[in-house]
Amino acid sequence: MAEGVEVMGSAAQALRPDATATAPSADEACQQALHRAMARHAAGFWDAEALTKHPPQPPHGTGPGPWVRMWAGDEQRRDVWMPAARVYAPFRLANGRVVGDLDGLACADALAAARSAAQHQQIKRRAMLPLWQALARQQRAASAPQPADGVRDLIVCHSHGLSVAISFQWSRSGPLFGVAGVGCAANDDKALTLARSDRMHTEALLRLQQAGVWGGLPEACPPGLDDHVHRLAWRQDEALAMATLVGRWRARARPTGGAVQRSALAWADLTPAALREAGLWVVRALWLDGEGGALNRPTPLSPLR
Repeated sequence: MAEGVEVMGSAAQALRPDATATAPSADEACQQALHRAMARHAAGFWDAEALTKHPPQPPHGTGPGPWVRMWAGDEQRRDVWMPAARVYAPFRLANGRVVGDLDGLACADALAAARSAAQHQQIKRRAMLPLWQALARQQRAASAPQPADGVRDLIVCHSHGLSVAISFQWSRSGPLFGVAGVGCAANDDKALTLARSDRMHTEALLRLQQAGVWGGLPEACPPGLDDHVHRLAWRQDEALAMATLVGRWRARARPTGGAVQRSALAWADLTPAALREAGLWVVRALWLDGEGGALNRPTPLSPLR
């Protein structure tokens, strides 16, 4: 175990547990916002007993230790090791820089629900990469006739047995020029419903930012909003290129049940004791192929005084 470490540690950084949610009812929106805020809060604290300097097997992540044990849950790998700097956010590196993100982080009132939500986030984010890459190519292509204002909901792809959908609304008179939402679920209909709901949530975030709720410029990115989605709102050429793209996008076929996945997800329980006593669970999910890039040495292991 890491020497000289207290029971709990942190990056000694001010955490930003602010969160918003959009739901059919006020009670449901409040609950979702609370869960998101608690997930962000919990990710800033690490349990010293979960860290080790010398993992007993080669890590599946990139970067040096300390390491955190994560569970893969498949027949070949029951547990794996990931750098703490990828699991916890924020995490202070040896050079004083603080790193970490909120990808694959979820809170729920049951461990299974938190784990599922965290994994769906990672699947949704990675499944959207081909669409964002196609958008970049579309922008470089010769200019096409500008599409009329509209909205389209479509299945982007099928990944890991799940459907991933996007709901995109665009207007030439913005801002907001383009508003996008993404949904991930076990079937196409549910994924489309979630994508529409997420689009309304995206618009709410952008309107709040315009109103100066979080400070900064009106066109600044609200907390928790994907950079690709944010750019669509403020760049007319990008929004219209996306409108053209979604007009001709065709989802990749759903793989057969026996298909071998090229990558897999691991997960870790990050729930602090106080949240567990309140009946909440926080889970981080990460890809096992080392996505995220190399990190510097994440030390010291004890909280700054």
